[in-house]
Amino acid sequence: MGKYDKYFVSGPPPGEPEGSGKCIAHIDGDTFEGAHEYYAHWAFEKPRGIPGWDEWGDVVHSPHMHKYPEVVALLGTDPDNPMDLGAEMDGYLGPDIEKNLVTKSNLTFLPANFIHGPSIVGKVTRPFIFIEINQSPKHTEKAMIDMVPEKDRDKMMFTDVGYDSPERRVRWPKGVGPRFKEGKK
Repeated sequence: MGKYDKYFVSGPPPGEPEGSGKCIAHIDGDTFEGAHEYYAHWAFEKPRGIPGWDEWGDVVHSPHMHKYPEVVALLGTDPDNPMDLGAEMDGYLGPDIEKNLVTKSNLTFLPANFIHGPSIVGKVTRPFIFIEINQSPKHTEKAMIDMVPEKDRDKMMFTDVGYDSPERRVRWPKGVGPRFKEGKK
């Protein structure tokens, strides 16, 4: 073992909340003092690892914002055409919830307290890599539930962490998520 091996991080940290794809790596201020939060994972043709989430359209990440700037990287995995994301994703931005169809590899800059979402993954023809960079040592997120008409909330996942409380609170759609047990909705 080399003396700098600790700087190579791979896989999820112990106790990492379940996600819809395979975690490549996660770093934050608990991993390394002074580090921002970095999270990289695979997005497969269908979501994995969350009970009741069988198709991408089953769960939509709600409108939300972060206390600090965020950069989201969506990276295609076709070495012959790296700009092709291999997926279609609707990303909504701003308080007017402007729809943007994303089909190419890209970096998206989201200023602090900038409303973004819902994020809707459509068809995925080839796995892609999703990297989230929060320019703070810990993840912050505030769900904007009041922006969503009540009739549309059933398929949305709402997350709050780091605004009112450091505790992570996730409201999953009915029949989906870590507390969902097969046959018990």
